Amino acid sequence: MVAQIVVTWGIALGVRLVLPRVLGPERFGELNWADAAAGVAFLSMAFGIDTWIRKEVGITLPNANSFFGGVLVLRLAMTVALDLGAVLVVRWMGRSTEVQWTLMVFGVAQLFTHTNNALAALLHSKGRVDGLLVSSIVSKLVWGAMILAAVLLKAPLPWLALAMAVSEGIKVLATWRLAMKHAQLKFEFDLPATVQMLKGSLPFYVNALALGTTGRLDTAILGTLVSDTEVGWYGAVLGIFGLVLVLSPLMSWLLMPMLARAAARSADELDQLTRRALEATLAFAMPIAMLVGLGAELFITILYGQKFAPAALPLRIIAPAFVLTYLNIVSSICLTALNRGWSVTITSVMSVVLSPVLNLALIPLLAAWLGPGGGAAACCLSLVLSESITTSIMLYRIGRRAIDARIVSMVVKTLMVCAGCIALEVGLRHVGLAHPLRLAIEALVYVVGVLGSRAVNLRELAALVKTARARRAAA
Repeated sequence: MVAQIVVTWGIALGVRLVLPRVLGPERFGELNWADAAAGVAFLSMAFGIDTWIRKEVGITLPNANSFFGGVLVLRLAMTVALDLGAVLVVRWMGRSTEVQWTLMVFGVAQLFTHTNNALAALLHSKGRVDGLLVSSIVSKLVWGAMILAAVLLKAPLPWLALAMAVSEGIKVLATWRLAMKHAQLKFEFDLPATVQMLKGSLPFYVNALALGTTGRLDTAILGTLVSDTEVGWYGAVLGIFGLVLVLSPLMSWLLMPMLARAAARSADELDQLTRRALEATLAFAMPIAMLVGLGAELFITILYGQKFAPAALPLRIIAPAFVLTYLNIVSSICLTALNRGWSVTITSVMSVVLSPVLNLALIPLLAAWLGPGGGAAACCLSLVLSESITTSIMLYRIGRRAIDARIVSMVVKTLMVCAGCIALEVGLRHVGLAHPLRLAIEALVYVVGVLGSRAVNLRELAALVKTARARRAAA
């Protein structure tokens, strides 16, 4: 699983570096706008079954045959209707024919992506994920090769979207075969069972609708209120954001079955696992957020070039969201394991209502105040504010299950080290030290600080990983 993440992350990194440089902010913004519009339009096909499968199949259900065929038929019908409806709306908005076709192709890719997610969840619930490694790597290689060919041939934007659709389609074929082999999946159309599944997954469905709009609805609003160039800068920031969040799927795959089984055995065991998972998450996410914030100008210039320089401020603003998002993931998994899925859903719905309100208020204000990059900065600030609220609510609802004296001590010590690194950045910048050298010194100071203060204990983190692997293998 780690090898899969490393390889796919490497391919994604290469593509994310090439596309913005070749397309430029405006064309890259058009591509991102079409992708975001398709993502928002096709979120209704999620149904929340990925989380539901990981929680129920293998624990309360023997297999997914009773509902999987019905879900697939429903998604096929919805794809046709949603694609046509989305294109009509985009045409009414005055978008070009090229963008319309790009959106349609992204819509087909969304069908394949949702199907892949459900199939992967089924294999995760059965503990058979080895074949997913090969299918994921092959599909990413196809995607990267098609993107490279389209760039070299200077193909229109729909061909870039086609790369995603083809790669996801190949992955569907491979993953379906794996599900047939390891999970005894068969195509059956059972309408009553499908309806029953949709009822059971309703809280996860609403939650998926809420979470899926993050980075998509704000992109659509930004492109409508300001320009595609601002969308291009914001897309560059979200590209780095997505790369930093590369471990979020792994956390869901590992933690959901493990915490669900722990909840079934003992409340004390669940509490202990939740606290240590949160501690490990903070130990991983906090230094990344600090380094991204301190090195924003350097990272943007190296990765995307000088044309994307206005994206540095938005990247610095969004840095705290790395920590908040990872905490949100662990918190939502814990609440789901406690059969409090509606708590997660209600909190996510609050976020999806709050985020566009913040964007509509802040985008015109910051775009006028800051100039180039101000609209993207407003989207990043809106994301951080909404994530702060939802994370606070999630942790409050978990209560003492999530927080103990050890975590509080770790957070306080780590924040003090971060404050020292920020002060060091101000001083080193004042004396004119080169940015890469400043960042290297600050990273070294951070490592020495957190280990010296025992804010992070590497042995305990290693023990947690070992325990998680052992329990997963036993399950």
